[in-house]
Amino acid sequence: MTVRRDHIAAIALLALGVATFLLGQELPFGTAASPGPGMLPFVSAGVISALAIVVFLGARSSPPFGTIVWDDLPHAVVVLIAASAAAALYTTLGFPITIGLLLFGLMFGIERMPLPTSLAITLGMAGGTYLLLGRLLKTPMPQGIFGF
Repeated sequence: MTVRRDHIAAIALLALGVATFLLGQELPFGTAASPGPGMLPFVSAGVISALAIVVFLGARSSPPFGTIVWDDLPHAVVVLIAASAAAALYTTLGFPITIGLLLFGLMFGIERMPLPTSLAITLGMAGGTYLLLGRLLKTPMPQGIFGF
């Protein structure tokens, strides 16, 4: 049997589904009439696992795993590090600053977009999302060291 890209992706999805299920076991499940916080991880794990099976069954049409060109791996690692740093700084700096720094760093620093374009997109996305979620919808967000 030839190992294909979708085989590896399906195994990774299945591992994510199992991890989601196991981590959600600590939370109370509730009932159908009154769902608890454990129901969402359970349902998510089921959907992810079902999609993993669908991907695995359709893997015959994907290219073999050995044909993957890893030229973009350094770029992917930098994006992963940036997203991890943003997750770590989210509660310290607050939503708009963290997301603004992440977007600006990715667009200007990594993707090499022009400065005006990077600033416009950063301010529009981070500011607009903060105004929509934080102000209009009143979604609770961590207060950063600057108070917003």
